[in-house]
Amino acid sequence: MKKNVLIVIMCVLCQFWAGTQLKALTVATPPADEQGDVQVLEAEHPEIIERFVAKVESAGQLEAVLGDKINCIDTLVVEGTLDAADFDALWRTTYYGNTTVIDMVGADCSGKIPDCAFYKQDIQVDENEKFTSIKLRSIVLGDDITEIGESAFRSARKLERMNIPEHLQLIGQYAFAACSGLNVPLFVFPEGIEIQLGAFLRSGLIGKAVFGDVKLIGDDCFYGTRLLDVVFNGTVDKIGFEAFRDCEFTYADFSKVEELSASVLYGARECTQIVLNDNLTTIPFYFARCCSALELCNIPQKCERIESDAFYLCEKLQDVEFPEGLRAIDYSAFAECQSLKMLQFPASLENLGQWAFSGCSGVVLLGSRAMTPPVCGKDVFDGVSEDAPLLVPEGTAELYRNAPGWNRFRIILETSYFPSSVDEVFASDADSRICGGIGEIRIVGSNSAFCEVYATDGRKVTQARIADGAATIEVKAGIYLVRLGGKVAKVQVK
Repeated sequence: MKKNVLIVIMCVLCQFWAGTQLKALTVATPPADEQGDVQVLEAEHPEIIERFVAKVESAGQLEAVLGDKINCIDTLVVEGTLDAADFDALWRTTYYGNTTVIDMVGADCSGKIPDCAFYKQDIQVDENEKFTSIKLRSIVLGDDITEIGESAFRSARKLERMNIPEHLQLIGQYAFAACSGLNVPLFVFPEGIEIQLGAFLRSGLIGKAVFGDVKLIGDDCFYGTRLLDVVFNGTVDKIGFEAFRDCEFTYADFSKVEELSASVLYGARECTQIVLNDNLTTIPFYFARCCSALELCNIPQKCERIESDAFYLCEKLQDVEFPEGLRAIDYSAFAECQSLKMLQFPASLENLGQWAFSGCSGVVLLGSRAMTPPVCGKDVFDGVSEDAPLLVPEGTAELYRNAPGWNRFRIILETSYFPSSVDEVFASDADSRICGGIGEIRIVGSNSAFCEVYATDGRKVTQARIADGAATIEVKAGIYLVRLGGKVAKVQVK
């Protein structure tokens, strides 16, 4: 009998112990649903506290202050001094618990949100590499915060609202990366801020970002973020690699940016105009690659080099002005820019890289002021019409006619006049007529002041003034090329 009673007691104790351990295990590692959200243990906490003020008397006491309420608070207001243990407690309230809003205006955390404060990769990513986000939707930071640490809010996918503290000086690497639910109408970044690598990488929607003086906008900083407008009111020391790649703003005024890295605007498909600082000496590779809506971009007056693919596939880019001092245009820099109409190269140009203007099918007029034809890589002008006139300095037509790349053009004309706008030139003489007669060339209906007549080998034969829109030019029998502004016509004189 005594033995049977002991057996019954042992069975009861085993069941109690097993139940306790199962309950503890369930609380410590709550399962995630199919959307990656933590399931709430409704049976444990049937009532949610809408707002709770936690007054922390000394650092490290937040968990004790919250007590058994830690998992059932919606809006948590924290006051007092916080340390690393307190930030762990905050993370638990929004990961295991139900906290969606945290107000830290009254909290003292020595001016810094710690690294990985709300991101615990070893816990939030399970053995199947399935990620579970915290529930935080809004964070309010005090203006005494000067630094937000690395990955502080990384992958807080439900985070919608946050503020930029008035005295913030540093946003660490990936601090808000992958906060895909972010929806903030305006960010005003304080003077002198440094924003590091990937700080807002692929982070939802930012309506407008306003910057004063900025030390750094790091690599990948806003890559993939729906940034709709950006304003620089001060000097920007440097913008890093792919910093604004795939953003959605329509106008980029970089006139106060002193250094640009590669791919800064790669894939910014909504951007229609870019303004660059005239002191820049290089436009880096992939700078505005695939900006398919881009229409206008100035080439800085001190620019010496335009690197590879800088404006590749900018299909709507209109005529650009290449400044004197430019020495090189690299591989595919303007390839597939089909809306370019005129290319005027400065006397300083030395090299054109392979496919630099390949696919620029809209070009109707070219000019090169260089006395020595710039060296061309393979297929520089592939896709540009061979019948587009090429204007070159007097005495250089034969050099260009024998130079690789330039020799694809059938009409090479020597001139001292290089028009600045093909639109203006063509518009002014759109209705003019040029025709050959017996011993003469006749021009009627022209708005130009003079015209030039060339032999078919490019030598200038003569030029004439045009009075009252008409001119008659006496020449010997033969075939001539007549240039009227930017319009070139082939005529036969008997």
